[in-house]
Parts: sequence; C-alpha cells; structure tokens
Amino acid sequence: MWTLAVAAVAGAALGVIVGWLIPRATASASATPTTQTSDQVTPAAPAEEARAAAEESAGPAEVPRIGMEDVVTELERRYQGRRADEERERARRKRDGEAPPP
Repeated sequence: MWTLAVAAVAGAALGVIVGWLIPRATASASATPTTQTSDQVTPAAPAEEARAAAEESAGPAEVPRIGMEDVVTELERRYQGRRADEERERARRKRDGEAPPP
C-alpha cells in the first residue's frame, strides 16, 4: 500500500517539474513575437501573421456530423434485422424439432 502512495507522490512531483520545464503552448501561441529597437516595437514576422490570417479566414475544417435521426434509424434497422434472424432460427428449430437454446 505504501508503494502506491510513494509512486503517486513521485508521479505528481515529476509532473510538476516537467510542467515547469516545458513552456505552455497556449501562452506562446497567443503572444506575438516582437523585435524591439530603441523606442519602437514592431512585429517580428508580418508574413507569419498574414498566413495565420489567411488560415483563419478559410475557417475551421468541418467535421461531418451524424444526426440523431440517422443513428436511431440505423439502430432500429439492426434491431429489426436481429428479430428477423431470431424468427428464422425459431422456425428452423421448430421445423427440425430441435430444443431451444438455454
């Protein structure tokens, strides 16, 4: 039991240390890199900003979504197919004189 507690504490400590060492992607993505000369602050890469603006204007890639009605229809179709298979199996057993499964 104590080994589990030691492993949990070690894992948490390792996670904290790795978290401090690796910079956050969200913080660096939101910050615009700049180059400062004497009194002026200018963007470091205007070409990168133009490319990012073009990507944003293109919009996010749309993920095809399945409607709830489609899901329900498919489930009903499968259920009816299983019921039909069971009925055929019962008719075959009745015809052949077999006992039903337990």
